[in-house]
Amino acid sequence: ETLRGVVIQENASGVTLGMSDGSRRTLANAEIDGSRDLDQSLMPEGFEKTLSSEDLSNVIKFLQTVDFSKFK
Repeated sequence: ETLRGVVIQENASGVTLGMSDGSRRTLANAEIDGSRDLDQSLMPEGFEKTLSSEDLSNVIKFLQTVDFSKFK
């Protein structure tokens, strides 16, 4: 099984991923065959086209306030 998510927590026993649907999935190290960073957003392609200009602006402003270092 291949999973895509944002690493929320990582420790000696495993990894917790934040999934694109908002759920979290915790995996023990024994369950993980490998991992890699992707240069691709988890946001579905074309999602920005479904937003108004104001909503898209609000999303960008919000993302600029997030301290992403807390997710590593």
